Amino acid sequence: MIGSAGDLRFIKGHHLIIKAAPLILQEFPDAVFVFVGADFTNGELRRHANETGFSDHFRFAGFRFDAVRFMSAIDVLVQPSLSEGLPRAILEAMSLSKPVIGSGVGGIPEIIQDEVNGYLVSPNDAQALAEGTCKVLSNPSLRMKLGKQAYEMVKEKFSVERMIQDFESLYESLAHIEHGNIS
Repeated sequence: MIGSAGDLRFIKGHHLIIKAAPLILQEFPDAVFVFVGADFTNGELRRHANETGFSDHFRFAGFRFDAVRFMSAIDVLVQPSLSEGLPRAILEAMSLSKPVIGSGVGGIPEIIQDEVNGYLVSPNDAQALAEGTCKVLSNPSLRMKLGKQAYEMVKEKFSVERMIQDFESLYESLAHIEHGNIS
């Protein structure tokens, strides 16, 4: 199961997953593509999926409150955004040890280290998206390795403990400034 989470908007690159799907389905004919998120395309993505002739491989789940359940079920998260901040969906998938393939835009390269804890692809490159997805799906040990590294990165950089440490450091530095001890 290949998942993508987030509002369905063209800027999020879902159309690239649809474009990559025939290439992925050549190698994985039973693959299913699940899009979770509110549709802001007025059904354009669904129509595009129908035009591929592979519409039975696509699921449009809409907005869901049970993101953890969805993330737990997928084999890989694919987020080919054309523009992005720091996507929560990627962090959620990584916290569940899921490998992620994302485009190298915005904050995504800050959390995905290419070939260490996921794969980065060029934005707007459906071919690279298909290749990366097939590489992860075809190699269970690679999928597990990427997922483990993804989990470790989230635990190290985005855990509650880490956030508390960072806030404490910020408060301490502000306290030094307030008392005239600029350092």
